[in-house]
Amino acid sequence: MRTQASYEATAEPDPGMLIRILNLFALRDHVPVRVRSRTVGSRLQVAVDVQGLHVAEAELIAAKMRALVGVSAVRLEQMAFSAAA
Repeated sequence: MRTQASYEATAEPDPGMLIRILNLFALRDHVPVRVRSRTVGSRLQVAVDVQGLHVAEAELIAAKMRALVGVSAVRLEQMAFSAAA
């Protein structure tokens, strides 16, 4: 089953953090439909929405995102995705 996955990550405001997060999707040939980032206090918040991921793939990306140095939390929400006819 394919899903629409929404990720929300909290990380250190490192200049390369956003590209490291986005690279996780590029390596799997996915282009996010939306990317948002902002600094809140001393933290960077990054939200990424991607369509068409398999459930296991979305969870793998979340695990790899959590393993990035400087990332303190990742939340993943998935919704069933159906292509328009």
